Amino acid sequence: MKAINGKLDMSKSYRLVDIEYHGKLDIGTAESCENCGQLISNIAIVKDSLDRTYRIGLDCMATITNMPASDIQQAKNIVNRKRRFIKELSYAEKVEVRNNTFWFYTRTEYDALMVRGRGDWSLYGNYIKSLNIPIQALA
Repeated sequence: MKAINGKLDMSKSYRLVDIEYHGKLDIGTAESCENCGQLISNIAIVKDSLDRTYRIGLDCMATITNMPASDIQQAKNIVNRKRRFIKELSYAEKVEVRNNTFWFYTRTEYDALMVRGRGDWSLYGNYIKSLNIPIQALA
């Protein structure tokens, strides 16, 4: 892994807390790495020993956390799954929500709606709302 000279102190210890994916980079959702300043869509959320939180790119995460290569690859796999899931959501024509779970539907070649997938509303709800897909709340 290449060394990245950035704003975060390399002599401190950092731990990975969470990973986010923000879809396509555009003016409204673009985010920059708090270490190197590059635009990122794959975001690692790390904390230092004083519990301060930083949002950085995966390359910077791999450099400053001293994580084993297998853990870094696992983190990248999580981001790839989230990216594929968000791509699937972009095909949705209808969303149903019940008990913090949502199901999304697409049209088949015979013009019928079929379930394409489901997920946790608290994780993806804001993204789904931004797509302007009809949302139906179920009891």
